[in-house]
Amino acid sequence: MGKPVYFWKDRPGGTVPSGAGQVIIVNCSKVVVENQSVGGGSIGILLGFSENSYASTNNIASSNFFEGIILEYSNNQHY
Repeated sequence: MGKPVYFWKDRPGGTVPSGAGQVIIVNCSKVVVENQSVGGGSIGILLGFSENSYASTNNIASSNFFEGIILEYSNNQHY
């Protein structure tokens, strides 16, 4: 609660800033999501239609309404 939602679309790379409450990555490549403590949203981390991205060492709280991590229509993801 009170943490930012990071919604990235069509990005060619980057690292999500620390302190996210929810992370949504859509149609991106080479994105890094690490050391986040997400919770209290509908989904903790979503990677959709993305490639060559990396998610590691994240704390996914059980307070997410639907899912902790969702990977949809993406390839070459690393967890």
